[in-house]
Amino acid sequence: SQWLHGAPASNLKSEVEITLSRTENPFSGYNKYVFNNPLFKFETNSYKLFEGTLNASGVAGVNSRIPVAESAPGMLRGNIVSRVFETGGDMSFYAQTAYYSPYGVYAGVKTPETEASGFLETDKPIVFDVVTLDPYGKKVSRDNVEYKIYKLNWSWWWNSSEEDLGSYVNNTAVSPVANGVISTSSGSGKVKFQVDYPDWGRYLILVKDAGSGHTAGTIFYVDWASTYGRSNKTDPNGLTMLSFSTDKETYAVGETATVIIPKSSSGRALISIENGSSIIWKEWIKTSETEDTEYRFKITEEMNPNFYLFITLLQPHAQTENDVPIRLYGVRNINVED
Repeated sequence: SQWLHGAPASNLKSEVEITLSRTENPFSGYNKYVFNNPLFKFETNSYKLFEGTLNASGVAGVNSRIPVAESAPGMLRGNIVSRVFETGGDMSFYAQTAYYSPYGVYAGVKTPETEASGFLETDKPIVFDVVTLDPYGKKVSRDNVEYKIYKLNWSWWWNSSEEDLGSYVNNTAVSPVANGVISTSSGSGKVKFQVDYPDWGRYLILVKDAGSGHTAGTIFYVDWASTYGRSNKTDPNGLTMLSFSTDKETYAVGETATVIIPKSSSGRALISIENGSSIIWKEWIKTSETEDTEYRFKITEEMNPNFYLFITLLQPHAQTENDVPIRLYGVRNINVED
């Protein structure tokens, strides 16, 4: 360290700290792929790499090992801050950013484009693109890439949080609906899957490079083709479709969206806003028996280019105001323009 006029900052107290945080897409050219493990919730952590005194030349050698990042969902971003404390009490600092790689190889998965309806549809092949990359984003061939696909039941959904998705998948009572092993020739491969009518719902795909141990995954939604009449479907847990509307079909980032839920008996509705790979926002609200319920939220960059709006309506068991089922479920695909 040195002063602005060039003289060394001799014999001053100094420290170097690194903060590790999750990063969504560290690899250029793969913006549509997911490279994080949704089963891991990684908390931002700070570690002190050095604390000591500069020598007479304003220099200190730093030889420190970064702690193992347990439960890292993927590549991490390291923000490194170096501080020098002046004798008068002032402090100068220098900040820089670098990627920190807990894995030698990364798996990535891309969900196929949705149909015109905004959903992946039943009775059609669903093909996921898979890549395996080294920490520098270069494709590498792998012979043992495992995949598992789970169907997420609705009772998990309305009680869920990002923290307990791992607990759900690791439950001994939960089994994948599809699994297998593929190879990624020259770093690319495909996973083929299909949901046949009358099944439908939310699914989770996990892709793991067995050699490095890294897993990537994303949630996707499969619905009936519109020709089947979506309002007629139910699921094994007794959910019936809920019809709700929004004030617009397409929004711009920064606008406020309004959701209109038809009046029913006084109950509760779970609003969940998801972008396919994570839950952006989730909130319970009260519904009205005398008028439609309006719910407003702001459109953010996370929702671009589209997001899914899920609503589960729960009515009291003893209600007599209507003959609508106790539990109703609805989903809409909303487009966003930036």
